[in-house]
Amino acid sequence: DDANPLYAQLYAALMDDVYANELRAPLPAALEAAQNTARTQYLTDIGQLGYRSFLPHVEK
Repeated sequence: DDANPLYAQLYAALMDDVYANELRAPLPAALEAAQNTARTQYLTDIGQLGYRSFLPHVEK
């Protein structure tokens, strides 16, 4: 994203590192509630700030 180099940098890091690590193994059941809470809060915060999400695939 040429208009927002920070977005591009963070998105690249997400796709290259974080996203791949998330797919390696399923999340332990004990952490699912915390992950869902964090995801919901993240999307709420991003929406309030007027930024697009770095996780467009979880907004659906």
